[in-house]
Amino acid sequence: MKYSILSLLLIIIMTPMLSGQGIEFGHSWEEAQAKAKQENKIIFVDGYASWCGPCKRLAKKIFPLEEVGTYFNQHFINLKLDMEKPEARTFRSKHPVRAYPTLFFISPDGKTIHKIRGAPRTADALLAQARLAVSKYDPSQDLEKQYTSGNRDEAFLISYAAALRKAGKSTGKLTHEYIKNHPDLSTENDMKFLYEASGDCDSRAFELMTKNKKRIIELVGEDAFALRVREACSRTVRKAIDFKVENLLEEAKNNMKKYNRQDADRFAIEADMNYYSATKDSKHYLKAAKRYSKKYTKNNLHKQYLTAKKVFKTFPMDQQVIKYAYKLLDKAASIGGRPEYLVLQAKLLAGMNRETEALQAAQKALHLAGEYGEKTTVIQGLIKTIQGKIDHAKSNH
Repeated sequence: MKYSILSLLLIIIMTPMLSGQGIEFGHSWEEAQAKAKQENKIIFVDGYASWCGPCKRLAKKIFPLEEVGTYFNQHFINLKLDMEKPEARTFRSKHPVRAYPTLFFISPDGKTIHKIRGAPRTADALLAQARLAVSKYDPSQDLEKQYTSGNRDEAFLISYAAALRKAGKSTGKLTHEYIKNHPDLSTENDMKFLYEASGDCDSRAFELMTKNKKRIIELVGEDAFALRVREACSRTVRKAIDFKVENLLEEAKNNMKKYNRQDADRFAIEADMNYYSATKDSKHYLKAAKRYSKKYTKNNLHKQYLTAKKVFKTFPMDQQVIKYAYKLLDKAASIGGRPEYLVLQAKLLAGMNRETEALQAAQKALHLAGEYGEKTTVIQGLIKTIQGKIDHAKSNH
């Protein structure tokens, strides 16, 4: 495929700069272990080999994506290890590898929680595995036994609150008892407890944490406080989705605006998209998607493609959604030079019953994938499906 000089310049200018947006990887296994114990986080290890093709594809196409980085940097201590190099010897002695890549999710005490052999082909597939790993890790169980046995040491209660929150469990009962026994809430330990217990933004612990914002920021820093606010508001959004309660959605957005203003606009838009996607409200979802693309995907071909893909996947039968996704993708598909852009364009055109144009887009995608040396099985299947629709339409005339 040939491009004019103008097209090439546009591709260079508008291709996303992925550096710094994706997963932030640390430097050594020993450092990762120490940090995981300090922060009580799971360690994610990309066990790769320098010659491995799928490993390179993960590193180039999946790990740098913003949505992947956002989740992994929040939930894990991340580490890349070339499993054939000496620096991986200690890790490999306890966590052997039989295929590349092998992705490990390891608890702070060194136990493998979850393991993936081979490279997930999409960001969604990798994120699904990461969420599964998080769901398997529950550091609160052992602490619960101590609590039931009567341990009420303040340092222990702080650790227990943090463990409950990280496991996605309610801290309400624990908070109620703590406040009953510490009514003044004046000490440094009291502030630490409120910070660790603030699981949802519609909770008593969150209310008291934000009331003591200044003192808690002095202890943990502004960034950590802002992150805790975001985590709490995100959990309340999930609760709003689970129970279909729009008031909780609004409460989460309002709390973000009040206590984490820097991230509030984007949070509100993404919260709306998630909520209206779950409630099957295409009208409000599309409204939020338009706000998102206008504000966060302008002049970024790859983000335009990702947003169009997500919008179409969410409401694949809604004509208004399909038309908007097509409009959003148009520039990326015309000058982006990526097979996946043209594949999505073909699907959208087919969704609008424009099969002839869809077939042309799919054939361009096939040609481009061949030039890139990528697999073409899926594209060939798409072409066959579109051609079948065209033939069927002809036979009925």
